[in-house]
Amino acid sequence: MLPPAEIDAAVLLNVRNGLGASTEEITAAVPRLFGFKAVSSVLRQFVLAGIERLTAAGQIVADAGVFIEAKGLGGQ
Repeated sequence: MLPPAEIDAAVLLNVRNGLGASTEEITAAVPRLFGFKAVSSVLRQFVLAGIERLTAAGQIVADAGVFIEAKGLGGQ
């Protein structure tokens, strides 16, 4: 499908541009960045995996159901 690094970059871009985003917002917006008109369950899983990778790496954090960039919050 798409390289994980590109998915991660798109997730981070979405979080930065929106000053935070919910899981639903990210899984809807990221596929559109790549030109997909519909979000399949497989594509949604790829995006969710990107969210998990970025969270595990400390690049994004969840705050009240919204993911924000960890930069400036003691993150990278």
